[in-house]
Amino acid sequence: MRRTKVIEGVTHYAYVVPQHTTRGTVMSAPVSIRLDDDVRKTLEAEARARNIGLATLLRQIAAEAARQAKRKRIREETEAVGRYIADNPEAKEFAEFWGTPRQDGW
Repeated sequence: MRRTKVIEGVTHYAYVVPQHTTRGTVMSAPVSIRLDDDVRKTLEAEARARNIGLATLLRQIAAEAARQAKRKRIREETEAVGRYIADNPEAKEFAEFWGTPRQDGW
């Protein structure tokens, strides 16, 4: 369900309401965002081109951005661990002792 308000003839609000996802979970509380006219027209055109509603497009964009942010954070944390191991003799010894996990020798 999508509702749009026009405030003073210029400002648009898009409401993203909770609904069941394909995984059967319910999304959390609605989020309200303010879009200027040009951005809204661009996003509406993209939504139409994909045969989906504006709210669905916004959820897809937000979900992809969240996935990318999570991946970036994991990469940065992994790099920090690698730097720590490289700079810390005790951590380096621990990593060398445990080595790379293997399945042989069970």
